[in-house]
Amino acid sequence: MATVQSPSLVRTEGRGEDAFAGIAVWGVVAVLQAKRLTESQRMIGVGGIVVVMALLAVWVIFFWPAYWD
Repeated sequence: MATVQSPSLVRTEGRGEDAFAGIAVWGVVAVLQAKRLTESQRMIGVGGIVVVMALLAVWVIFFWPAYWD
C-alpha cells in the first residue's frame, strides 16, 4: 500500500519568508484600518513596522548564522 504525504509535511523551505511577510502585512493592515488615528499617525505606524521588519531581516541575515558555528 502506498502512502501519500501532505505537501505541508514535505515542503519546508520558504516557510520563514511567508510568516515574515504575513506578520508585516497584518501589522500594516491593522495600522491602516485603525479608525482613531490621523493620516500622519498611520504613516508613522507603517514606518515603524517597516523599520522593525528591516531590523529583523538584518538580524537573520547577518547575525543569526553566527550562532550555528
